[in-house]
Amino acid sequence: MEEQKCRWKPKYASFFYKCQELALPNDWFCILHSQAIGKDIGKFTEKVMERVKAGGIMGINVVGACFFDFDFLHLVHTFKETVNFSEAIFSKDANFGGVTFSKGANFEYSLFWEEAHFSGAKFLQCANFRGTTFDKNATFSKDFTETSFKAEAIFSQAKFFGDAIFDNAAFDKKAYFDLTKFHKEAYFLEAIFSEGAEFGPGVLFKGNTYFEEATFGGITDFWGTFEQDVKFSKVKFLKANFSGTDFCGIVEFSESRFEGDSDFTGVIFKETSRNVEFKDVVFHKEANFSASYWLHTEFDFTGTIFRGRTFFTPRLPSDTTTQSMEVGSVMFNTVSFLGECIFQGIDLSNVSFLHSNIDKVDFRYCKFNEKPEKLFFVFPHRRQNVLRDELDADKEIEGKSKDEKYEPVRRLYLELKRNFEDKKDWNTAGDFHYGEMECRRKGRLGGWQDFFLVTAYCWASGYGERLLNALVTLILLFFGFSLGYMLAEGACWGQAMWKSIIVASLGKVEAPGIASFWGKVLWLVELILFPLQIALFALALRRKVKR
Repeated sequence: MEEQKCRWKPKYASFFYKCQELALPNDWFCILHSQAIGKDIGKFTEKVMERVKAGGIMGINVVGACFFDFDFLHLVHTFKETVNFSEAIFSKDANFGGVTFSKGANFEYSLFWEEAHFSGAKFLQCANFRGTTFDKNATFSKDFTETSFKAEAIFSQAKFFGDAIFDNAAFDKKAYFDLTKFHKEAYFLEAIFSEGAEFGPGVLFKGNTYFEEATFGGITDFWGTFEQDVKFSKVKFLKANFSGTDFCGIVEFSESRFEGDSDFTGVIFKETSRNVEFKDVVFHKEANFSASYWLHTEFDFTGTIFRGRTFFTPRLPSDTTTQSMEVGSVMFNTVSFLGECIFQGIDLSNVSFLHSNIDKVDFRYCKFNEKPEKLFFVFPHRRQNVLRDELDADKEIEGKSKDEKYEPVRRLYLELKRNFEDKKDWNTAGDFHYGEMECRRKGRLGGWQDFFLVTAYCWASGYGERLLNALVTLILLFFGFSLGYMLAEGACWGQAMWKSIIVASLGKVEAPGIASFWGKVLWLVELILFPLQIALFALALRRKVKR
């Protein structure tokens, strides 16, 4: 009976490979490719070692081989030639820990049914894991020494159904993880990507992901989906691009450093993200958050430093749309805006800027809070451009005095007033001036004497910003003094009004026919208050016209 050749054929990578080995008795495949559980492991090992020793110009070829319990650490410490494990099957634990791959290592579309151990392995040339499937945990982390990739590391289209562990791994060249699927947790703690990495397009992290204290040199792209929590705390980025990434869980960038440009354009933080932390982050160059989706998400930028140009806009900075982008609760507390910063078309009604410097920040078409009030406790009025921080200060905070609550907010209003005065936007600047004075009044920041003076200023003219206040107060003063003269002097209403008109117009410096003591007191008070109120009315009118 004629001996049959092995009928194994590649499905993916090695299209032109044709096995020349003889098939086993009662089997379609040779000792290398047979998946029969009872095949002779001793003969299989001999055949593998024969291929390893043979080497040659095509390297070590074990394409499609089916490995059972096979420990490379005890058989091969160093592969001196290119080794091809493409489409191989590792049905038991595969241990490549501490093995050195001197030339290329090809694991394209191979299958690891059990755990794969590459701890301490060294890939001196290209490591190709394109399309590889890891059914259980895959470990590329520090054990003997860190796993090192001296050339390109390709994990494109790979599938990790167990934990993917790359802690302390060192990638000297670029690492590729586009279209990779991480179905459980992924660990890249303290990993070093010297020339950056590509996590996308299409990369999917289904479990929690950890990049804490990792280092990314070169250009790093993240373009995919994080379905659970992800931690980038204390990470160093040279140039980072997260454009188009979806975050569905908690996101943490605390204490990270962005040495070059960082792009978060079009990033979506879904409602399930809940919390996004950029606390104590330093952006040394441009940071772009244009067109990102923040609705229903709590952001914390506390202590962050923006040294370069920064954009928070619904679209690209060149767009002049007035459409406002809604955001969730955002904390920009103690933030340093050292470079040019643009907030364009953002709904800032739920954003806090406490203890931050915002005098040079460019707010374009932004929306602040409105606060319902009543003029003279009667007329309904909605105050414009109110900071969230003032509304928070209005709520009782245990253990804080009024000045501790309102003084930081007053300084914010002062910076915003100067900001918009520099832009010649007198209307908005006036609203912030009103807010500044309100905080001064409510916080008793100048003592009780100052409080009474500021309160009177508020009632008399709305801090020089409300023409209606000034006009109503002027009319009330006129009729009030007229009534006073009528009662004090016993004059008729017409005579009392005429006396008030003469005093108000400063027609006579002396009391006009006023004989009683209280009449003279009223005359003296009117002589002071009425011209002062006229001046406040003129000031409010000037600001109204100026707007």
